[in-house]
Amino acid sequence: MNKYPNIFSPFTVGNVVFKNRIVTPPMTLHSLQGSECYPTKPVIEHYAMRAKGGAACVNIGGVSIFPTPVSDGEHAHFDVYTKQNVYYLQDAVDAIHFYGAKVCLECGTPILDKPYAVSAGNPLMAPEPSEEMPKEYMEYLCERFAFAAEKIAEVGADALLLHFGHSLVFGQFLSPYFNKRTDEFGGSIENRARFLIMVLDAIRARIGRKVLIELRVSGSEKIEGGISVNDIYELSKLIEGKIDILHVSAGCLWADDGMSAVHPTCYDPEMPNIQYAAALKKMGCKIPIVTLGGVQKPEDVERIIAEGGADLVAIGRGLIADPMMPEKAWEGRSEDIVPCIKCLRCHDSACFETKFVCAVNPVAGFEQKMFGENERMPKRSCKVAIVGGGVAGMEAAIVCRQRGHEVTLYEASDKLGGQLNFADYADFKSALRKFKNYMIAQTEKSGAEIKLNTTVTAEMLKAENPDYILCALGATSLFPPIPGISPETVVAAPKAYGHESELADKVLVLGGGQVGCETALHLARMGKDVTILEMQSELAPDASVSLRETMLYHMGKEKNLHVLTNCKCQKLEGGVVSYLELESGEEKTIEAPSVVLALGMKPNSEQREALRVPGIKFVDIGDCTKVSTVERAMRTAYDAAVNVY
Repeated sequence: MNKYPNIFSPFTVGNVVFKNRIVTPPMTLHSLQGSECYPTKPVIEHYAMRAKGGAACVNIGGVSIFPTPVSDGEHAHFDVYTKQNVYYLQDAVDAIHFYGAKVCLECGTPILDKPYAVSAGNPLMAPEPSEEMPKEYMEYLCERFAFAAEKIAEVGADALLLHFGHSLVFGQFLSPYFNKRTDEFGGSIENRARFLIMVLDAIRARIGRKVLIELRVSGSEKIEGGISVNDIYELSKLIEGKIDILHVSAGCLWADDGMSAVHPTCYDPEMPNIQYAAALKKMGCKIPIVTLGGVQKPEDVERIIAEGGADLVAIGRGLIADPMMPEKAWEGRSEDIVPCIKCLRCHDSACFETKFVCAVNPVAGFEQKMFGENERMPKRSCKVAIVGGGVAGMEAAIVCRQRGHEVTLYEASDKLGGQLNFADYADFKSALRKFKNYMIAQTEKSGAEIKLNTTVTAEMLKAENPDYILCALGATSLFPPIPGISPETVVAAPKAYGHESELADKVLVLGGGQVGCETALHLARMGKDVTILEMQSELAPDASVSLRETMLYHMGKEKNLHVLTNCKCQKLEGGVVSYLELESGEEKTIEAPSVVLALGMKPNSEQREALRVPGIKFVDIGDCTKVSTVERAMRTAYDAAVNVY
């Protein structure tokens, strides 16, 4: 019998049967395609993988309601007015249905063709100042929603979703914080819900019950004067019978903590948003409810369903980290599920950068190539020596063993984990700690021969005579040529973790990148009086945009954490750091009984080059070739392992 009976019990809504209780939220893969007004093959493959992995319903975001889709150069916008574009949506629906999952299409992107908001001056997902939306335009939008809904039904989708949450342009109608109207669309919850009800009525008038209608709302906007769970309960009574499923998220995109409430980060408690769906269920909401917000483990999904906290659970980032999560849960292999580290690289790469990626899943956004006809299977079983037991070395070992190769992994220290071992000591790195422990367990489980406390030489490798050497020697802290700064006088940031008691009560952190900021936050939370000294004008420019916003928000809450930017360290002498204020040119000093160095890392390139053996294929992976992130370490290791053949 399956160990998760509640997860894998079917759930019926209308004439749609969900095979289990795990669904995906509306995710728009902005940077997995170009400006095409239809889902491209990489996008379709990505969504299909969620269905292949066992999700009961896959939600595709990005369907525009306008005859000419509005593009901001960032968000995907699928055109349902042009037949040639609609065919691709049908391809996406068919690809998901192939694996037995249902399909929901999000109807209506947050980008309008006019700079309208519920009230003048409200924030928009566009640069223009907003104007109060006139009723005539609302009626026009209702027509557009109805037309798009008709097309969604025609392509064979099982449901459509309306996004009225997160303080997006439509969600602002429901919010007492954003909705300042004095006409029939403002004031009471009945008035604030009036536009939503107009949209729902227009859709039902056009398509009847051909597809389910799902609605996403914020159970709480988590801002003073914003939507509360009581508002949503009253709303549910107004729209009962008009919608089929209610998605209860939380947060406001314009809150001080950035994306944290909408997309809980590593700095937040576990599953901080599921309380709102549970509250609605207890209050007697009669509409089936989807809960979400950092849920990952099947044990948590099982408990939520068993306790009546929701009817369905949406998992977004968890299914990017491991799309096979539901299938692994069904097989009783929860220990093999890749943990999401809540770094928001998926969100930020999709919204702000160049290509959709996942830090812990090197295949995310790359499914078309790696799971399609271009994946090369090994011609033979090779003998592989991997030097270094950090994340890159472990990933290489796992993938090589999965592909049938003989692997020996050498690690100079007494344990695997490399740079990630610092996560054992920081409370806000629990997700990264879980991932590190997962990687260690998978490496041990893989069947690779692991040799700890072993410093490798070229002579050793030559004697072993492997077919491939994969070098994952990593990097070491960079000590700049500043008088008084040396390994004897300062502590490198990675070595500060686990040795906090050896530091003085007053600590100076040299370097305000992400490593320096997180180290300072960690030490401040442990009661240290911490000052960051940073030469640039801003902190953590190397961090992902959304994660940076949240990190700075939490840093600002620590009264014993201080920041000095535009300041260049001149020297360290006698427990005092001299620094130069770059704007004023004034030289100053600060007491620094303990100094933690966070000025970057350098690849162990000399050690790497010393391990090359003539006649043996040699590939360097991870930080020993270029200091970067978990994401790059995983990707370089995966690529190297797949190319062992």
